[in-house]
Amino acid sequence: QGRPRGRPALSMASASSAVPDSWRERASASAASLPFRSRRSPALARAAMVASTQPHANNAGMEILRSGGNAVDAAVAMAAALNVCEPTSTGIGGDAFALFFRASDKTVHAMNGSGRSPAGLSLERVLADLPDGATELPPLHAHCVTVPGAAAAWADSVAKWGSGSLSLAEVLAPAVKLARDGVPIGPIAADMWARSADRLRASGAANMLVSDAGGARAPRTGELWRSPALAATFEALGEGGKAAFYGAESPIAKAIVAAVAARGGTMSLEDLGAHSTEWPTPISVPYAGRVRVWECPPNGQGVAALIALNIAEAAAETAVARRGPAGEEAARGGTPLGSLPAAERAHILLCSMRLAFADARRFVADPAATSVPTEGLLSKAYAATRASQIPPFDGEGEGVVGGDAAHGAPEFGSDTVSFQVVDSTGNAVAYINSNYMGFGSFIEPEGTGFTLQNRGANFSLDATHPNCVAPSKRPYHTIIPCLGTLLSDEPSGGPVPVPADGGGGAEGG
Repeated sequence: QGRPRGRPALSMASASSAVPDSWRERASASAASLPFRSRRSPALARAAMVASTQPHANNAGMEILRSGGNAVDAAVAMAAALNVCEPTSTGIGGDAFALFFRASDKTVHAMNGSGRSPAGLSLERVLADLPDGATELPPLHAHCVTVPGAAAAWADSVAKWGSGSLSLAEVLAPAVKLARDGVPIGPIAADMWARSADRLRASGAANMLVSDAGGARAPRTGELWRSPALAATFEALGEGGKAAFYGAESPIAKAIVAAVAARGGTMSLEDLGAHSTEWPTPISVPYAGRVRVWECPPNGQGVAALIALNIAEAAAETAVARRGPAGEEAARGGTPLGSLPAAERAHILLCSMRLAFADARRFVADPAATSVPTEGLLSKAYAATRASQIPPFDGEGEGVVGGDAAHGAPEFGSDTVSFQVVDSTGNAVAYINSNYMGFGSFIEPEGTGFTLQNRGANFSLDATHPNCVAPSKRPYHTIIPCLGTLLSDEPSGGPVPVPADGGGGAEGG
C-alpha cells in the first residue's frame, strides 16, 4: 500500500531469479571451498599489520611503524588515538594490559597496567557510605575509581619494549594531532556517546560533549570531535613522563584527586604517586597439540579462557570416545572439538565457559593480597574433573550447566578496546585498554579531557571473598589480552606469534 505508483514490487523470488545461475554456482562453490564463513576476507600483508576498532587509530599505528617504531610503539600510539576516537570505551583514565612476543629471542612477556584502590578505602568505609544492606558497589560511585594505570602502562611499554628510536612524545604525536585538529566520529562511537550524554551532563563532564545553541550534546556521526584538553594531557605525558601524570606537583594528578574527593572518594596524591606497572610471568596452556595460548595472570580473568580451553578439550575427547571408532575417525587429522556437530560443539563450549567463569569469579583477585591457585586451576587433571560435570549432549540442549554453576576446588600452589600489531621484524603485541563501563565513572578531572575508570565496581563486599575491597588492592579485571603461538616451533627455538585479543565477562569478547 505504501509503494510508489508505477514501480513494481520485487519479491524475494524475483530478486533471486534475477541473479545469473553462474553467479550462484560460483558463490556456492566458493563457500564450499573456503575454511571460514564470512562476508569479509582476512587481511594479509608482507611487512607489518595493525588492527583496531577505528581506522584513525590504525593510521596512527602505521605512522609510527613507518617512522621507525616497533610493534609496541605503534600499539601505544593506537591506544592514545582510540582515546580520541572512542572515549566511550577507553582512555588514559583507565587501565591497560598487554602481551608481547619478542622476535629476537622468541619469548612472550606480560604487562599488568591496572591500578589499585586508594589506601584510605576499606570495606568498613565503603559500607558506611552505602545504604544499609548494600551487597555491591554502585558502578558510578566515587569509591569505584581506582588509580588509572594506562598512562604509566603507555610510558613503561615504550621504555621497556619499544624500539628506542622514538620518544614517548613522538609516539603520542599522532593522537595529539587528532585531538587538536579533530577527527570524524564513527556511527557506533556516536551512538554509544549519545546514550551516555545524559550521564555526562549530570556529572559535569563538559569537555566530553559538544556545546552548541541547543546545549551540551554528544558528537554526531561524521562530526569532527576536537579535544584540546586531551591533547594537552597527552603532551604533558609525552614531555614530562609519568611524573607529569602521577607526580605530587602534577596539575593532572591534583585534578584527579579533587574530582574524586568532590564526589566522596578517598583517592590521594600519595595513591597516584605509589602506582607502578607490573611485569608478571604470563600463563599458558597447550591446546589440541598445535598451539599454546597465552594470557596475563590474575588479577585479570585471562585464566578463565585457559580453564575453559582445558575443560573443552577434555570434554570433547570424552564425547569423541563416546562415539566409538566413528568418532575417532572423524577427529583424525583435526581436533576432537572440531570433529563434533556444531550443536554439540556449542554445548561443550558454553558449559566450559560457565564452569570457567564460576572458578574465575571465586578465585581471581589481586595476587599481592591473597593466594590465587593459578597452577591448580590450569592443571589437566582439574580440567578433567570439571569436564566430567558437563552432561552428554542430548540433541535438545537439555542439561546445560547453568549460569549459577558452582566453583570447583583446585589444589592451591605456593565496554573496552583491543588492538594488535605485528611489525616487520616479527615482534607482536596484543594490547587492551579500558574505562570498564563506557565512560567509566563519568568523572572528568577538570581540564584533562578524559574520564576516570570505575574498575573498583568489580570488588566484592563479602569480607570472606578473595576479591573483597581493601586498601591499595587491585580488583578483579575482565580485560584480557591473548596471544597464541605454535607448538610446532617450540623445539626449534621458539613460537611464531598469532595475536588475538578480547575482553570477557561484562566486556564481551
